[in-house]
Amino acid sequence: MDFLTGLCPPPLAEVSPGLHVHRDILEPWNQLRNRGQEAGFNLQIVSGHRDFFRQRTIWNAKAQGDRPIFRDDGTVVDCSLLSEKECVFAIMRYCALPGASRHHWGTDIDLVDGGKLGPGQRPELTPAEVNPGGIFAPMHEWLDGEMEAGQALGFYRPYAHDLGGVAPERWHLSFAPLAQECASAYSLDMFLQFLEQEESQSISLHPTVRENAEEIFTRFITQTAPAPS
Repeated sequence: MDFLTGLCPPPLAEVSPGLHVHRDILEPWNQLRNRGQEAGFNLQIVSGHRDFFRQRTIWNAKAQGDRPIFRDDGTVVDCSLLSEKECVFAIMRYCALPGASRHHWGTDIDLVDGGKLGPGQRPELTPAEVNPGGIFAPMHEWLDGEMEAGQALGFYRPYAHDLGGVAPERWHLSFAPLAQECASAYSLDMFLQFLEQEESQSISLHPTVRENAEEIFTRFITQTAPAPS
């Protein structure tokens, strides 16, 4: 499981040009997508596997002020008004730390209803899109029913509720059978060892991340909703 920190890829399968997932989730994903089509929804993955380097690009852009950091209400955080620790935690509310993203595993996907997108329209992956009244809410209500009935083919929402770390992300699904295996293998020792590697030194705010590693691990990495049994 060398792919857990994103520095090398897991075995991947292509979903669409340039978009990949772990090969073991492709069949259940296709089955879920087909069930969605029968229910009138166009389930589309907009983000699947992301390696360390892609996640680092996203993280560093946020830490350096080149991409916005959002609060739960959709307003933008000004990190210049925060301590470095506060800035790290603000970023991690909606953006995983490179080396500690579930997207590294290829087991987790960000999902939209493609039938609700206009020509050239790109989803923002915000609460407004997925909560009641949002353009993707009907699809997610259907998914809720499938999950409650035990018919979601192993997919569930690891960030279904606010547990004090990562914000609720209704668009984020995880394939439980494989993701739970990865989560169990990703230990605090592994995280600490990763933070000592040369590649991790390129993460913006790395000294602050390292100083608060144990709290980050507990609050933002391992604190997720339970997977279906």
